[in-house]
Amino acid sequence: LHPEEYRDRGPRLVTRWQSPWGASRFMGPVVLVLGWMALAVLVTAAANVSGLLLARGLKRRRDLALRLALGAERLDLVRLLAAESLLLAIGGGAIGWVASRLALGALFSSFPPMNLPIAPSAELGLDGLGVGVGLVLLSALASALSPILLVRHASPIDGDPAWMSEPAG
Repeated sequence: LHPEEYRDRGPRLVTRWQSPWGASRFMGPVVLVLGWMALAVLVTAAANVSGLLLARGLKRRRDLALRLALGAERLDLVRLLAAESLLLAIGGGAIGWVASRLALGALFSSFPPMNLPIAPSAELGLDGLGVGVGLVLLSALASALSPILLVRHASPIDGDPAWMSEPAG
């Protein structure tokens, strides 16, 4: 090694993730794929809940028609269906947060003891909680759309006998 070549280079402190030999080189793509997989699971779950709410809304057609006939505004029915979706989403989000805390604790307790100066760690911070709350609200909106559209486009006064009839199945 020649000192002249390295005269302008000094020691530099970088985090593990910024190091060319650090974990980002290997874990970055893995974390990206896991994030996309989690998003796919969330979208699938929201679609399933939306389908269940739509089926429930179809079974509640008589109830919704009766409410409209007794003078309820469409906005009241939309609020009712949106509140149901929001309660389901908040409950699911709370269960998901507790499950993630338990899974994270179980994951790190399963690691064997290591004699390293650093230990693997992760935590659920406020930024992750904020993203989770945002996704819960977005999934609540997505799952509430189909029953809301059902109420918005149908009326017991349209002369449509199917509105008052029981759904098939």
